[in-house]
Amino acid sequence: MWEYVTDNPSARLYKTGDLARYLPDGTIEFLGRIDHQVKIRGFRIELGEIESVLSDYQQVQECVVICREDTPGNKRLVAYVVGDDDLDISALKEYIKQKLPDYMVPSVVVPLTSLPLSPSGKIDRKALPAPSAVFSQSSDFVAPKTESQIRIASLFAEILSLHPQSISLDDSFFELGGHSLLATQLMFRIREAFEINLSLRALFDYPSVSDLASAIDHALVTGDYQSQTWDLEAEAALAPDIQPSTAIAPIVSPMERIFLTGATGFLGIHLLSELLTTTDAIVYCLVRADNLDAGKERLLSKLEATGLWSENFTSRIIPIIGDLGSSRFGLSATEYNNLCQEIDVVYHAGAYVNHVWSYPILKDANVLGTQDVLRLASLGKLKPVHYVSTISVLSTSQTDQPILESATANYYDLPKVGYVQTKWVAEQLVWEAAKRGLPITIYRPSRISGHSQTGVSSFDDLLSRRVKGCIRLKCFPSWSGLAENLVPVDYVSRAIVCLSQQNRLFGKAFHLINPKSVHLREIFDWVRSLGYSLQEIDYTDWRSKLIEDMENPLYPYLPNFPESPSNITNLIEYDCRNVVDGLRESGIQLPEVNQDLFKTYLCYFRESGFLED
Repeated sequence: MWEYVTDNPSARLYKTGDLARYLPDGTIEFLGRIDHQVKIRGFRIELGEIESVLSDYQQVQECVVICREDTPGNKRLVAYVVGDDDLDISALKEYIKQKLPDYMVPSVVVPLTSLPLSPSGKIDRKALPAPSAVFSQSSDFVAPKTESQIRIASLFAEILSLHPQSISLDDSFFELGGHSLLATQLMFRIREAFEINLSLRALFDYPSVSDLASAIDHALVTGDYQSQTWDLEAEAALAPDIQPSTAIAPIVSPMERIFLTGATGFLGIHLLSELLTTTDAIVYCLVRADNLDAGKERLLSKLEATGLWSENFTSRIIPIIGDLGSSRFGLSATEYNNLCQEIDVVYHAGAYVNHVWSYPILKDANVLGTQDVLRLASLGKLKPVHYVSTISVLSTSQTDQPILESATANYYDLPKVGYVQTKWVAEQLVWEAAKRGLPITIYRPSRISGHSQTGVSSFDDLLSRRVKGCIRLKCFPSWSGLAENLVPVDYVSRAIVCLSQQNRLFGKAFHLINPKSVHLREIFDWVRSLGYSLQEIDYTDWRSKLIEDMENPLYPYLPNFPESPSNITNLIEYDCRNVVDGLRESGIQLPEVNQDLFKTYLCYFRESGFLED
């Protein structure tokens, strides 16, 4: 059946089942067909959206994305592209990662000279070759030689559905298309093949065939796995050229030009909305995109998707096309110098968040990106920096006394998590900049949950995945020591903007936490009271069920769940007197985290399709 979009007979026609969306300017963007919708790891994915991103890449002429299951139980996205002669597949993969969430990034991008067509002239998806069938060795290919190397290369190929002879000695599992889900499967196979108890973190320490084989050989001989270590104290050395050019005290109000990093993130987009709502400033947003139009569209679409869009925002959002992980954000000298002269204040909320990846993978964006922010703030006129850290940078050791906002942890007390390590190092750089005269404030939120009024949440965070994953398993683990310290995103964004505009608060840190943590059992009691049948079972049994459910959205987080739960509670008390003092006259209050709030969240989960009725 065909329907007219307008009454004009010459208007474009859309077929029932076509997928489209309205853009902020009122035009309609065609996304694909509903029959090209797939479900992988609990996420509904529109293949047309991925194809739209691929089509926007300049060197891509044609493309198609399909869901393949070449290995039983291992669904994955595979992109097929016909491109120009100078098409760089590695560059294309990086482009895709910038544009799409992790669960929508194809595991493999296959270059073809042409797409197969059916007799009717349509793309014949069934005739698309398996990735292993189009394997070709590059000129720098080095074949694995030792028994361990050959066995690991074979496992790489098996998990990634690649030709065994296509795996080179220096190939990285992740550069070949691996992700957290496949990494978990790979480590199970490695443990069986080598009869060794190796954690998933080993793969992130040593992602190449050569390095992983060497680490395993060493562990088999000595009985001791040597994890990668980094001298975080040495890493926390601020470049000597970052020195404020003036000792004049900063003027907080009025702010005319704001520089915001991380604006497309969950907290970042709420910060952007709050800044636009409570000030008259123009906000310059660092965003990854091909051009200014695409960058602005990305920001406006994000505001619209989170229910924060307002027509009067349009003229006050200026996209800065760049990348936090590139030197000087990837900007030209002229662009960078102009920012240094024009910006009045910096809000640094940008970071690459991944709780499995190792320190060196995240260093460029999280550490060096912070250093570039501090350099920008020190050049030209003096600019205050409001840095978003995390409560995780503080010690997790049990203590009878609240951890003060003025506290800093020793790096050896940190959990061995790359993301936390990079945030700790970045925070040390900010404190060092403060000693040199740069006006700073630091905000340490605990786990940020959805909006308290609308329920809008991030579907990719651990809380959302935990709720959805346990609903899928129809059970949750008995883990008496586990609790969540939840702070709704609207409270965090309002608090940061309010605290940042008070001159007297410079040089301080703020714990944006909830005085009352919520036990895991209480959270799932709320979920059950809202109509979901969930059984509390032994933790080990629950983890076994999760291991068997590779489609579960919690499966990629399996490394975060130890084989046996710790009996030590994670209820640590944090001092937040600076926050209480700074918000005293603001009227900003922390929403209560209770059953009603979770009802709001679950309603949004259902309405958005994240949870099925």
